Amino acid sequence: MVVRSEESLAVFAIVSGIGFGAGQVGAMALLGHYWSTRLFPALTATGLLVQTAGGGLVPMFAGAYCDAHHSYLPVIYILAAATVAAGLVLGVVSLPSTKCRGVGTRPHADEPAE
Repeated sequence: MVVRSEESLAVFAIVSGIGFGAGQVGAMALLGHYWSTRLFPALTATGLLVQTAGGGLVPMFAGAYCDAHHSYLPVIYILAAATVAAGLVLGVVSLPSTKCRGVGTRPHADEPAE
């Protein structure tokens, strides 16, 4: 990447920082909204485990591919396609309107605690 000006570098840092931060906060908010505090730590740990493994393995495979084929372009296309596919899945899947019973939910005010 070639930085053409300090202004373009500042814009890149701001936009990518907001995007990364929104992704982190959004994932935690989604987990907290649909599942209880009892399941939140396990779900968060599972998500972070997958993110950490992917964040470590994908660059190694991308680098090995680039060493062999002298291009990152197919890797970028695959990651973009995976992102679009995930977006389509999220658009098709219907999430529960409230926390589902039996999935780590908190009891309602008029129900006894388990």
